Amino acid sequence: MSGYGHSMHPRFTVDGPAVRQLRMARGLEMVDVAARVGIDRAYLSRVECHSLRMTARTFLALCGVLKPDNPADLLLAADGREGATKGDAHARQAHDRPGSRTGPH
Repeated sequence: MSGYGHSMHPRFTVDGPAVRQLRMARGLEMVDVAARVGIDRAYLSRVECHSLRMTARTFLALCGVLKPDNPADLLLAADGREGATKGDAHARQAHDRPGSRTGPH
């Protein structure tokens, strides 16, 4: 763990309405998605309604279940805009790498 107070687990702000729309388009029930991702149904409900942050591990599991064409479409950009851009995704990856110098110091 670094001395900067960063979590060992990167977190992403998920575009809740986009998650809900994709889940429904796939014909999946909330309880089934939550069980397959390994989270509580109530948490998934809060994510879909409020665009909450989740760990990278949970986000990747969610993508594994929902199978979005572009996982970045399920993220909010750092400034709250809908849909993260490739640049945003690359910046997050660089920031989240151990030893990265791109984050706050």
